[in-house]
Amino acid sequence: MKSVQDYSKTCGKGVGFAGSTGYSGTKGAIHPAAAFSDTVGDWFAAQASDFPKGWVVEANGDPSRVQLVVCYERQASTTVAKTCQMEDDSSKQQYPLTLYNTRYRLRVLEARTGKALYEHVAEAKTGDCPLIQVTSGDRTKDYNDLRPKDYTKLIKPYLAP
Repeated sequence: MKSVQDYSKTCGKGVGFAGSTGYSGTKGAIHPAAAFSDTVGDWFAAQASDFPKGWVVEANGDPSRVQLVVCYERQASTTVAKTCQMEDDSSKQQYPLTLYNTRYRLRVLEARTGKALYEHVAEAKTGDCPLIQVTSGDRTKDYNDLRPKDYTKLIKPYLAP
């Protein structure tokens, strides 16, 4: 194991790493995880600061601390019958924004074996037009994906029982 990013293979291919720290599930202890998100077809490490302190090992952290792997994956999206009119802050140009509901899968896997301890598949439905939009991709599309704070309670029984 060279880096925390290596655990993205656990999310993508179910690969376990025999040299990883074993997961015991001991209550009252934190079981550090590597956390990844795939919303565009590639697994990216999540920011440890998006989770409660100690739950997630930073991407440049010590991979030997990882006991679990958390995987958030957008599986599908469907357009909502609603288009929002937005305005670019710098150019003041108007543009349409199409909203998308998403189906996602959230998993908690053992780092050593790749075995799934928890899997949750659900829909994330969008509602109203956003007041602001922050994007690094196509500004005309807004996918309703969960953020770590939205699913922290679902993974707590494994990371911090």
